[in-house]
This record gives sequence, structure tokens and C-alpha cells, in this order.
Amino acid sequence: MNRKIALLVYPEFSLQEVANLMYLFRWHFDTYTDILYSDIVPVKSEEGINVLPDKRCDDFCADEYDCLILPGCSDFRSAIRNTKIKQFLHSLKDNETFVIGAICAGPLFLAQAGLLKGKNIRTHYM
Repeated sequence: MNRKIALLVYPEFSLQEVANLMYLFRWHFDTYTDILYSDIVPVKSEEGINVLPDKRCDDFCADEYDCLILPGCSDFRSAIRNTKIKQFLHSLKDNETFVIGAICAGPLFLAQAGLLKGKNIRTHYM
């Protein structure tokens, strides 16, 4: 079975921040990407590209993935109010072995869900 990573998307997520990362994982490490969102509906990136998620956050099982990636976004006001995203991330709080990577504004979602308490992080938003 091929390896997998999960990419959490939300309205106005930055596709350009993760496109090369997904390419690198796919072609150099034979790792596929599943797209997650709170619902199975098209999600428009900040570049104006609609992406259809593969799974809902409610259907996520960390044991099936090597890591979770959170991209940045140009306008996070609507996404930060999405309670399903916050609950999903909060559900990962006690999983000390699961790797989560966040780019640009992505750490804001982790902070809101309580995953950054007691951790040293670097971001231009905090």
C-alpha cells in the first residue's frame, strides 16, 4: 500500500504554498495526498482554483497517514470560524506521535484548537 499524507483545506487556502510539497511527496517518496475539509464540497483556493476534498474531517483516521499539512490562506476569517475544523484539530491534541506541519497562517488554526500550548513555534502571525 502506498503511503499517504493529508492536506487540510479551507476557503482561501494557498494552493501555491503546498503544490510543490505535494509534488515532492508524490514523485520522490511515492506518497499520495488526500484532501480534507469539513464537508465534501468544492473549496476555492486563494488562486481561484476549486478543489474537491477526498474526505471529511469527521472521517479522518491518523493511523492511515504519515502527517497532516495545513497551508496558509490569504483571508482566514471564514475558515477560523469553522467549528468542524477546530474540533477536528483539537481531536489530535493528545496524539504526541502524529506529525502536523503548518505553513504561513496554518499555525493560527493549531493555536485556536489548543495544539500549540507549551510549544515553541515560529510564524509571522504570532
